Amino acid sequence: LIVRSIIENHILLLCKKSSNLISLVDQVDHVNGISFGLVAVFVLTALVSMILARYCSNIEDKDSRKGLKFTLLISSIWCLTEALQLLIIDQTIIEYIHLVNLSFGVTSVLSWMYFASAFSKSDYHQIKKYRYGALVSLIIVLVAKITNPIHHLYFKTSVVTEPFTYVSIEHFFVHDVIVSIAYLVSFYGI
Repeated sequence: LIVRSIIENHILLLCKKSSNLISLVDQVDHVNGISFGLVAVFVLTALVSMILARYCSNIEDKDSRKGLKFTLLISSIWCLTEALQLLIIDQTIIEYIHLVNLSFGVTSVLSWMYFASAFSKSDYHQIKKYRYGALVSLIIVLVAKITNPIHHLYFKTSVVTEPFTYVSIEHFFVHDVIVSIAYLVSFYGI
């Protein structure tokens, strides 16, 4: 209860600071035990990831250290945006938070690949054609995600009230293809 109170107070403080987000203050009331538990798991995971990222300086190999640190930091931002999506029920704001979430999610795959290559003593992460290929792929995927408010081919949102009130996100075929490729690439990195 103390942690929940602290989180709610911080959210309320952030919302009060921005005149555009004042309406969110009233929406925190929808948080119940189920959604609070999920929020707590995401926030705790983000905090653990940030703490672990700080200890990456103990890793001797520079590239492994850099890859793991960025993977942990990017993953922590992804976790925090997941938590925010459960706390806010304004569809427009959730759509933008989800775009940030999706962007950090796909970026974490590239940082994982960088780390996996460095840790396994491969040189894939140092070969320019692979780095440029990864960058071009990331830009294409990010453009597909960020332009979703225009084409709505990636996902759509709706407010749901069961088992608790939240904004449901329905992903479409483009999302499924990109996620499938991301998982295959991540698996290849293992």
